[in-house]
Amino acid sequence: TKCERDLLLDCATCGATLPASATSFTDAGHGPASPATRNPAEPIGPGSFPSPELPVTAISLLLLASLVVLLLTAVAGLATAVVMPRTAPLPSIGPVDGDAPTSAGQRWAVRGVVLAFALLAGATVLRTLLIGHAPWSNLHEFSIAFATALVGSYLVVRRTAAIDGLAPLVALLTASIVGLAISLDDHVDPLVPALQQPLLLTFHVGTAVVAYALAGLAFCAAAAEIGHAHP
Repeated sequence: TKCERDLLLDCATCGATLPASATSFTDAGHGPASPATRNPAEPIGPGSFPSPELPVTAISLLLLASLVVLLLTAVAGLATAVVMPRTAPLPSIGPVDGDAPTSAGQRWAVRGVVLAFALLAGATVLRTLLIGHAPWSNLHEFSIAFATALVGSYLVVRRTAAIDGLAPLVALLTASIVGLAISLDDHVDPLVPALQQPLLLTFHVGTAVVAYALAGLAFCAAAAEIGHAHP
């Protein structure tokens, strides 16, 4: 009310302290004052997450570690493929066969992809806990999710098809995506209005991530086939 505003102005001028009851009023029609709450769509700032520097640092370390593992896997696997006889059949690409030829280099490449998947999955989980929703609201988060889904799709498909020979190419493509994610700003941006529905964000963008991952895996298979047919 006008009287209460005048009282506040007079006390502020003379330096007097108001009782708690006198500071609880608000404009008519707006109800009693209440503590400010953070909008879930607002970016996370200092103090809105317990020790935010810790998860951010952990995510960066996991991404760097996965990048190193992926690059080493790609280099070692491709080097092994180069020294193999070019007249040999394309190794370990086709239906699952217990007698399919698998070199030691391919087995180590697959292990490298598995390790990279574990590191990327950890980074994805930490990012989800940090921002409080699915981690694909900007290009940095989408790139991390894309890289995780790509190696995850490879490992799932590998259970039903002998594609050990694709491990170096998958590692190389995933390394480029992780490198892109590291180069992008990792600031937590507010969600656009169209994505402020948890189900829409999870299923709509999540489906796009899986689709991109399967397309990337198909690209690696096509590249391997072309490389074998035209050495």
